[in-house]
Amino acid sequence: MRRLTSRIIWKNVLSSILNVWIFLGTIKLAGMILFKIKGWFELLSYFWGYDQTKGVYYIVNLIYDNGKGTPWLWVIFWLDCAVLFFSFLWLLNKNRKRKLLIIEHLSLQKMAFTYDIKELADYATKKFELNQYSILNSTDLTTDKMIGQIIEHTESSVSHILKYVTSGYQVGYAGIANIPATFLLGYELGDENKKLYFHKFRTDPDDDNFHLLKSEHRQLMCKCSDSPSDPSKPSQILVLIEFSKQISDADIRDVQEPNDYVLKYMVPETIGYDIVDSSK
Repeated sequence: MRRLTSRIIWKNVLSSILNVWIFLGTIKLAGMILFKIKGWFELLSYFWGYDQTKGVYYIVNLIYDNGKGTPWLWVIFWLDCAVLFFSFLWLLNKNRKRKLLIIEHLSLQKMAFTYDIKELADYATKKFELNQYSILNSTDLTTDKMIGQIIEHTESSVSHILKYVTSGYQVGYAGIANIPATFLLGYELGDENKKLYFHKFRTDPDDDNFHLLKSEHRQLMCKCSDSPSDPSKPSQILVLIEFSKQISDADIRDVQEPNDYVLKYMVPETIGYDIVDSSK
């Protein structure tokens, strides 16, 4: 049997029901008082079925008919409006969430993007698909042309992402990153907007959700090796980042020039898809 990956927080459900009940009740009471004193909102009297023989409307009539009821009804009306105002503020505050744009990156393989409901409970999310699957899985493109198309596609997507950032959205990222897109997005978005990172762990076969990486310290040692170039000749810097898969000489044959200065970053003896388990 597939294990349930979410649960209902009944305390929150009950508190929301209670507040909505109070909110609607104050509107109903205000309508009753205004209808009795001013004759307004007659339509509401039919909708809610005001009954002079029982319930709240019976009490409103009882107060009104004692000879000095109108001032007391106005006092109750304004107190009711105060309760209505604060219950409305409570509802707004309860449902106020930080705006979050999740960039869903399809690159090496197709995947379904699902998330842990509880982890996203404090966010109002929108999704932006960065789909580069067809480029990276093309059999007609050489590596350098593939990289060129990835860069062009990423640059065309940045303007759409920045529109969300300008309107107050925090940026999240899910999917398998390729290095050109990572560098371009990192440069364009900068560090002013704190990013959130989502990862699909492979340790639990029953859990297919992307999970939010926490900002926790990890003893992840990154080693750097270099292959210097001849300083007397023109050269480029080729940066290799080896975390999830090993990078062989055959992998970079199409992009490496004879005099490139090669920098290779790796995590010795711990290479794998789930070695990065913290946003730090």
